[in-house]
Amino acid sequence: MRVCRLLQGIFELFVSQLRFVSNRTTPFSPRYFHLLESLALVRSCLLCVQFDSHSLLLALFGTLLEVGREAELPGSVEFHVLDILSSCLDELEPIPPKLLDIILLNLTDAPVASLTALPVRTRLLPLSARLSHA
Repeated sequence: MRVCRLLQGIFELFVSQLRFVSNRTTPFSPRYFHLLESLALVRSCLLCVQFDSHSLLLALFGTLLEVGREAELPGSVEFHVLDILSSCLDELEPIPPKLLDIILLNLTDAPVASLTALPVRTRLLPLSARLSHA
C-alpha cells in the first residue's frame, strides 16, 4: 500500500510536468520531452491504470489532451501523446465514465472548423469508435 502511494505521488509529479511539454521556449523543453518520450516508450504510464483511484488517470488524460490542443505541436510530441493515450485505453476494461466524459468533451468542445488545428484531437477520433462500443 505504501509503495502504491509513493508511485502515485511520482506519477502526480510527472503529470504536473507534462503540461509544459508543448512549450518550446523554456530551457527545460528537452527534459519535458524526454519525460513524455520515456513514459511512452517504457509504457510506465500503464501503472496509472492499476491504481485504485482513477483521479491520476483522469489528470493524465486531461493534461495530455490539453497538450494536444496546440496547433503547432511537433510530430514527435503528438506521436508520444497518442501512444500513451491509446496504450492506457487498450488496458482499461471497462473505461471509467469520467474518463469517457473527458475524452468526448475534448473531441466535441471546439467548432468543427477548428478541428484541423488540433492534431491530437483529429487523430484521436478513430479511437472514439472503440469508446462507443465500451
